[in-house]
Amino acid sequence: MKIPPLYWFIFATLLMHATHIFGQKDKALHFGAGATVGAWGTMTVKNEGYKPLIAGIGWATLAGIGKETLDKAGFGTYENKDIAWMVIGGIVGSGIVYFTNKLIHGRHRHRAERNI
Repeated sequence: MKIPPLYWFIFATLLMHATHIFGQKDKALHFGAGATVGAWGTMTVKNEGYKPLIAGIGWATLAGIGKETLDKAGFGTYENKDIAWMVIGGIVGSGIVYFTNKLIHGRHRHRAERNI
């Protein structure tokens, strides 16, 4: 799967400024990981309706819960806020990919995919 340079630019910009936005490096890393997983999850699903957006947010949520489960088992420090920042990052990452695809490919491609 080829990832357009526009996505990398947007994510790099978000990650560079995340520490300043959130005030804590840990929360910025959770946001960045959520955005990355959410974007990946959105790109792996066929573009039909809102399925890609839901998949991306779902993957980011699952990753956040999984990571915090490991933390609670003794591999790190458990915090509910870390899950929240993963989900918020997933929403942002999925949204960027989903709506950018809609802008780039428009409705014509979407209709053509349904007729195949």
